[in-house]
This record gives sequence, structure tokens and C-alpha cells, in this order.
Amino acid sequence: MLHYEHHFHDSPGPQCFQIMGFDVMIKDDGTPILLEVNAAPSLTADHIVPYPGRSLTEGGQRVRSIVDEVIKMPLVRDTLLLVLGLMDEEYQTTNSLKGETKSLDDFQAMKQRRKPHLSEIFPTRYGAHSGHLLFLDKAMYIYMQFVQLRNNVNITGAGLKQFVRKCNLADIIPIVQVDAKVAEISYYFTGDRKTSANGLPFHAFLMFLFFIAEKKFSLETDLLSKVQRLLSFCDMSLRHYGVRSARLRRAEVDSNVGSVEIYMLPSRMARSRSTRYGRKENGMDPNNNSNSFSHLPRISERFQL
Repeated sequence: MLHYEHHFHDSPGPQCFQIMGFDVMIKDDGTPILLEVNAAPSLTADHIVPYPGRSLTEGGQRVRSIVDEVIKMPLVRDTLLLVLGLMDEEYQTTNSLKGETKSLDDFQAMKQRRKPHLSEIFPTRYGAHSGHLLFLDKAMYIYMQFVQLRNNVNITGAGLKQFVRKCNLADIIPIVQVDAKVAEISYYFTGDRKTSANGLPFHAFLMFLFFIAEKKFSLETDLLSKVQRLLSFCDMSLRHYGVRSARLRRAEVDSNVGSVEIYMLPSRMARSRSTRYGRKENGMDPNNNSNSFSHLPRISERFQL
């Protein structure tokens, strides 16, 4: 998130994407079991086969995998086309070159059923269930208010002083003591007692938050509760300066869970051409989600020994 904001600062439209891998085991009765979620799955289309009579540790030869070519190459290609908004154009051209003979009605019906699209699934669908997972997300957005994202992704001593001042934390750590705390945290990360001019990374900022939370909300029983209260306190303090309307994400409030604020990434997704010119597909909401579901699917957690 931080590097995305740094590299694509003020750039309109979708500028990045992520392909995730899901390892699923299918039981004999057809029941799927999720084994692993890979945030950065391998996209190579080959694998190493050991030489005859040797083990894999002794090296081998690279062999093209037909399965990987059939699955991974179209996946990456279609993802790029989808993000760039060229999916329809590419496949219409491909079909015309192949001499597509299907009738227009059949083609339109198939297109409506299987048309690929980008849709927002969080927090629209699963925000109430998974909002507690965005603890670091909320800390990140507060951190981003005091970082010069155009030039760097680290927070400087001046940025931390501004954070203390604007979040009304000077009663916990006076401004004159911030430099000493920065030097202490910097030594923990680098082993150098000299403060780097490049500033501190986000993880160092978290340590700074932990330090303040321990002192400000000492009556709380655990560190998580202390930090959550501190983040809420900082968020309310920043609203006084109008920061929330600048780079802080919009907050989605779910009335069914006691007005819990769900924090999400900044919306950089350009609307489709049809939406941009005022034409909107039937049955789709502004986030490109289908309105045909009266109740969104629930997430069920199953634990197996």
C-alpha cells in the first residue's frame, strides 16, 4: 500500500494489481479444502527435472510445463488486458480474425453471462466480517499523512514531531524528546546510534506507536487494545485538521455491527467507459457489483483437526 501510493502518487486509474494463488485440495467426495493462499505465486512455466540417476540437489534440466503454459500464460495476459480495459477490444479482434460464426444474439447472451470485470469485494461484501484485520491498514494511513510520498516512504524526525503535535500527544512525549526516541528506535533497526537522514520505515513507526500507546492507555489489559484506542484517538484528532478528506480513505459504516468503521484503500479505479459517459449496466452498483443478490454470501470458517 505504501509503495503503491509512493510510485503512483496522484495517478488516475488502476495502476497496479495482484495475482494471488490458492492451493486447494479436492477430497474424494468433491469437498474442496483450502490449503494455502500465496500472495506472490510463481508464474514460471517450467520446472527442473533431475538428470537420470541423480538427485535434484545435484542440478537438472529445465522442462516446459504444458499445464503451466495452459493456465498461467492466459491468466497473466487476461489480467493485464482487464486492468488496462482492453479485454473486450482484444477478444472482439481475436474472434473476428478467427471468423466467428456465432449469431449476434448468442454472442451477446454469452458475453453477458461471462463478461470479465473488476468489482469491489471489500468492504462491500465482507467488511463487517473482516474489518478487524485492517488494524495495520489504519496505522498505515495515519503514517502516510506525515510522509512526503513523492520523495520517500520513510518518516523523518520532523514528520514524527508533526504527528505528535497534530495528534495531541505532546503530553505523553514532549516534542523535545522525540529526537531521542527516534535515535533509540533507529539503533534497534540499524545498530547505528546516528539518526539516518532517510528517516524511519513503517515498522519503526509502529514501535513509536506502541511506546505511546503503552503510556497513554496504561489501564488497558493488552497491547492490541491500547494501540486500537490510540489509533482512534489519532484519527479523531486529525479530523480537526481536515486531514480525513485529503488522503485518508473513506470510512464505511456498517449499521449492523454497531457503527464499526471499516477502512479501505483509496479508490483509484477508473469507471468503465459505459459508466464514464453516463450509461450504466442494469443490475450493477457503482462498485461494479451485481445488485441481484438480496443477501451477500457469508464467510464460513471451518476448522479441521
